[in-house]
Amino acid sequence: MAKPRRILVAPLDWGLGHATRCIPLIQGLLDWGQEVWMASSGGSIKLLKEEFPGLPALELTGYGIRYPKAGSLALSVLQQTPNLLRSIQREHRQLNEIIKKHKPDAVISDNRFGLWNTAIPTVFITHQVHIQPPRNFRWAAGPVNMLNRYFMSRFDECWIPDSATGSGLAGRLSHPGTHSTKTYYLGPLSRFRPLVSSGHPPLYDLCVILSGPEPQRSQWEESLVTPLKESGKKVLVVRGLPGAPPVSMNDGKMKVVSSLSSDSLQQAIQSSEMLISRAGYSSIMDYVALGKDAILVPTPGQTEQEYLADEFKKKKIFYSVAQKNFNLSEALQASRNYSVKNLVAQETPDLKKHLENWLERISSC
Repeated sequence: MAKPRRILVAPLDWGLGHATRCIPLIQGLLDWGQEVWMASSGGSIKLLKEEFPGLPALELTGYGIRYPKAGSLALSVLQQTPNLLRSIQREHRQLNEIIKKHKPDAVISDNRFGLWNTAIPTVFITHQVHIQPPRNFRWAAGPVNMLNRYFMSRFDECWIPDSATGSGLAGRLSHPGTHSTKTYYLGPLSRFRPLVSSGHPPLYDLCVILSGPEPQRSQWEESLVTPLKESGKKVLVVRGLPGAPPVSMNDGKMKVVSSLSSDSLQQAIQSSEMLISRAGYSSIMDYVALGKDAILVPTPGQTEQEYLADEFKKKKIFYSVAQKNFNLSEALQASRNYSVKNLVAQETPDLKKHLENWLERISSC
């Protein structure tokens, strides 16, 4: 293996999923003796700092997408497209400055479109090779995916955290056919590894994992408080707010925490009878890795989550329901007919080998 390289890993900050699935990548690079720097914004960089407190961390400017409290998310994002494109250009300029000042040897960008550069190798990570517009905006599928492919093509490689064979976990999101970017399927990518069961009864009846952009995250949290308290069940609520002041609420039945480290969250998940969470792809990969059943409630208007939730519901793997129709007792009753055990076995990713091959590919750069 060539001398250690300085690798910049930079996830998007729309929710925490982009950051969480970078955790095994960062750890894998460290295991190979590489020098890893992290860069992001918002909750993503806070989470990575908590996971890897000894690594250098740079602040990038966020994309600044505003999510509406009500109304069409797709229309809102479409209206913000000019600002989004300006943010991508600004991010590209930021990378130029980072290269001049900190001299990284390569960049791994999880869905940050502006972090390509012709001077050093760059990688783009995504499971949305083919973006699914809302039903009322299907006319935009061509232009949206053309723009998506354009930005992806600026990178030297595209890494897809899904199985290459069959429909994988992300279905047509990650299996659209060929494109110009060099594509590598990593296999499902999770920060968790199953632990041997303790044999003890679950500590919690429910583990509720909140996540996603504001104001949707807070609105969902507010709507859950009363039904969770009235359920009489033993509940752990993880608010998904890394870096926020710790929450000490614990009334014997319901415990609320701002965030948990990966190890603590894994223990909480495996100590719970049932999970309730958004239908983010990184969360789904985590639940599959741990073999845990979950009730999925997609973020309203996020077509990717709605598509994934619908696909897993059709396959009787995870029960899902729209947030506006969510009823705790009904969801728990319906979820009894669904099980992650119904999932067709996925290929086991060899992340260590993939990173070794990549490091060899860039060794001459």
